[in-house]
Amino acid sequence: MNLYTFPIFKNENIIEVGSGFGDLAKNFEQNGYRFLCLIEPDKEKNKVLRSLFGKSIHIINESLSSKNIRAMIFRYSNITIIMQDVIEHIPPNEFKKFIADLKNQNKKIRLIGRTPNLTSPFGLRNSFGDNTHILRFNNISLEDYLKKAGFSEIHIKAEPYQITGIVSFFRFLPYYFVLTIIFLVFLCIYGFPIKELTPNIVFEAKV
Repeated sequence: MNLYTFPIFKNENIIEVGSGFGDLAKNFEQNGYRFLCLIEPDKEKNKVLRSLFGKSIHIINESLSSKNIRAMIFRYSNITIIMQDVIEHIPPNEFKKFIADLKNQNKKIRLIGRTPNLTSPFGLRNSFGDNTHILRFNNISLEDYLKKAGFSEIHIKAEPYQITGIVSFFRFLPYYFVLTIIFLVFLCIYGFPIKELTPNIVFEAKV
């Protein structure tokens, strides 16, 4: 299966940080994948995860700085970490220390995620509409942030607009109308278009 066009393989040790209500893990589980653990600090969401998965997956109600998380993860060599709309919530020092500790243990790490796009007017709404966001990224600042955290092989893409229901269907035409206007404005003023205008950017990074 793919996540944001990035392939995920069944032999990987998959960890999801910020698992929410377990929708992604449930979808992958139904297709024969097994998640190593789900990390969800929210207590109510954690209860839902436990009722969904029982003891089949490690479910942890702690932050990345937890010694319990590190003790469990360090037993495995190849680790894929998924962060859907999560990296912007994690304190930079906590994130960097977590990755540095994994690197010091000679772990092979692959990080796949999504975050609101600060370049886009739609991403601005997503980002500043949530006051729990500590960080905000565009494709350039995200690449720089991941490099400083210790990642070397980094791929960042725009997430295509997806129609997931009636609301997103009716937003489809206005969405592309606004993108076209912004595209033309930049082309007229600066002589070049701005490309990364999708609400979210997705990324894969490897250590």
